[in-house]
Formats: sequence, C-alpha cells, structure tokens
Amino acid sequence: MAAKDNLSVQFRYLSDEALGERFHTVLASVNHPEKNEINYGRLEWDASTGKILNVYVKPEYRRQGVATGMYNYAQGLDVIKPAHSSWRTDVGDAWAQSVGGEIPPRDPLSPQ
Repeated sequence: MAAKDNLSVQFRYLSDEALGERFHTVLASVNHPEKNEINYGRLEWDASTGKILNVYVKPEYRRQGVATGMYNYAQGLDVIKPAHSSWRTDVGDAWAQSVGGEIPPRDPLSPQ
C-alpha cells in the first residue's frame, strides 16, 4: 500500500526559525494504537536558501511515496519552498528527477 493511500499518515511542519534555527522540517508520522505517534520520515531544508539538506525515510517505508508526500506538503507551506541541491546521492538524484522542479547539476564530489 502506498503511503498516500494510508489515511493515518500525517505530515507535520516544524520550525524553530524564531529561535535562530536555520532550517525547516517536515515529519512524516503515523498514529499507532499502542505506540502513539511514530515518526518515519524527515525532510529538512535551509530557511534562507530553500536548498534541501536532508531527506530520510526509514527503510521499511521507502518506495511508498513518503519522501514525495513530504516534499509536496512542504510546497504548500507559507515558508520558503524546498529546492533541490547540487549535493545529492544517486538515490537523491533519482528522487529529484521523479518529483521534478528545478534540478541543478549534481556536484561531482557528491556521495554515491
């Protein structure tokens, strides 16, 4: 089942920008009847440039649209929108291609 089909999936925006933090965060979580809320995905981007700093999804939730869901949710927020960075792994590069948007050339020193 794709994450987008799971009605208990929630995306939550966090920012401590007022306290001087330099990034925005969207968390993907699910409410579990016995364990309360379980976070299984995180998207972070720079609050001044919009460059994506980190995308992480727990392995058991990967390839289900979670990262794309977080990205799309973030695009609707009233803050600087996340934008693809030139510093991407191979997996990050494939994901950037799949969600679209402006994709800068990949930095040759990026990790594999």
